[in-house]
Amino acid sequence: MHGQSMHGQSMHGHLSVSDFEKASPTFELFDNGAFQPPHDARPAFCTFEGVLTVDETMMSTDPETLTVPSAFGKDLRLFPAFEIGFLSTDGELIPANQDLTARPGASYWEVIVQPGKVWSENGDGDWSRGSFPFALVSRIDGNTHNGVATFVYRENAISSLRYQIVQQTAPLSLPDKFLASGALKARYRAAPLGNRDELITEFRKFEKMRLRTRPWSDLAELTGSAKIHDFDSDILPEKLVADALLVGETLYVKSAATPAGELPYAGRQRFGVWSITKTAALGVAILRIAQQFDREIFTKRVSDFVAEARAFPGWVDVTFGDAYTMAAGLGYGSDDPQNGAMEPYDGVYLDWYSAQSWSAKMNHMFRNTNLYSWGPGKVVRYRDEEMFFLALGLDAYVKQQLGPDEDIWSYLTREVYNPLEIQVLPTSRTVEQDLKTGVPYMGYGMYPTLEDLAKIAKLYLNEGEWNGNQLLPRDIVRELLAGKEPRGYRTYWSKFPYYYRTFWYAAHQWRGELTYVPCMSGYGGSVVALLPNGVVALRIANSIDATDDVVKMQSFLDVEL
Repeated sequence: MHGQSMHGQSMHGHLSVSDFEKASPTFELFDNGAFQPPHDARPAFCTFEGVLTVDETMMSTDPETLTVPSAFGKDLRLFPAFEIGFLSTDGELIPANQDLTARPGASYWEVIVQPGKVWSENGDGDWSRGSFPFALVSRIDGNTHNGVATFVYRENAISSLRYQIVQQTAPLSLPDKFLASGALKARYRAAPLGNRDELITEFRKFEKMRLRTRPWSDLAELTGSAKIHDFDSDILPEKLVADALLVGETLYVKSAATPAGELPYAGRQRFGVWSITKTAALGVAILRIAQQFDREIFTKRVSDFVAEARAFPGWVDVTFGDAYTMAAGLGYGSDDPQNGAMEPYDGVYLDWYSAQSWSAKMNHMFRNTNLYSWGPGKVVRYRDEEMFFLALGLDAYVKQQLGPDEDIWSYLTREVYNPLEIQVLPTSRTVEQDLKTGVPYMGYGMYPTLEDLAKIAKLYLNEGEWNGNQLLPRDIVRELLAGKEPRGYRTYWSKFPYYYRTFWYAAHQWRGELTYVPCMSGYGGSVVALLPNGVVALRIANSIDATDDVVKMQSFLDVEL
């Protein structure tokens, strides 16, 4: 079976055992189904347990030549080397590490590996097969290149890993979007993993707590196709990565298309969602701290916890609440308060963005930011720097409360994500030369699944309550939800005319009345909307420009089920 890819490439239908050792030196696509168990798959002949190691390998890309082949001294064309333990149980392939990982080398990328499958097929002899989804990520950028890898194996032998990268979210530092394919020379050291029982127990526990995921056709049958036919129809298909609706406790996925068919393991794929991180991570973190420790956290000065800020006028008086709602009174743009919420994303910002250590980022933002005439707490100016400043302050706060070994991301994971039945949620951090764990950016850089985003949105819609536990302050969360009155600060932007506490507010006619709908929004056109009827609308997109099809929100918000 052969088809034609959207990129003009011949697309193959099946990987034979012999194909694993003869990858083409040029880009080639297989149908994504070749990387997953077929309908007639049989159990694997043997378990897979041990350490999988791959070396850096040049990728075959489409386009063949990248406009910029390297960034920050690293090669964009190299698939990263990695070493990860895996074990199989009941047909599932569980990685021991689901965080960003890579062995030192020349590649720009790191990899996030997610659980996959093991099975066997007729015609493979005594070989079993395994596959897993992955995302290439960078600690500097916040996008993902999503793909899948597969291999055949015996008791103590493994083939090369065949892989293909078939989708991505929007790049910022890199001018090119690209697909990739190839074979990775693999080494397999079969041996029991020391934490195998814990890995299996944790995997099974969180798998049981996953949301029900159903195809779009099920929702059409349940509600009538006319009600959902036009959902998210404004955005051009080539800019869409995935979209879905959470209705009740069920996630209905409308689309997760790629040039090689539906995105493999779509429910387990992680996406770079850029500034959605502000609401889904940083906003949740400060609200959890308010609930658990201190309702007055919003009025405290961040500089009381980040001593380095005390020497810089403007920064010294910024409160946690000012930074939380992007109203610090600092920036690089116009001193006209009606000039709009968006700050310039040019040289000064990019220098800060490119700084890799927490101290370099901190020193740059303290020394290169202007003080606006209106001061803090008056006007919104959308800046990642404020979010990073807030992250530094919250990290110092939880260390003060819980000890020097605490970390804001581990705190957030333990206190909120795990109770939400999210096992792991990776994030990018600053890069520190002394091998210390970096500080999470928290203005961008988290890598959730669609289900992770749906659960976090549902927590907000539940007014901070989950399974009978009040994780976030009910009264504060309630005022963030959809309503007839605008809240926060004017943005002078038609798409989202108001901004408040990490949420953008869309002005939408809901059942004949103007309603302000809270949205988490990320670069590229990714949006998570908390609709007035309790439905969550989700879109992952990769648009580089804010074109009309991305700016229009009507079809995305008009879900009156």
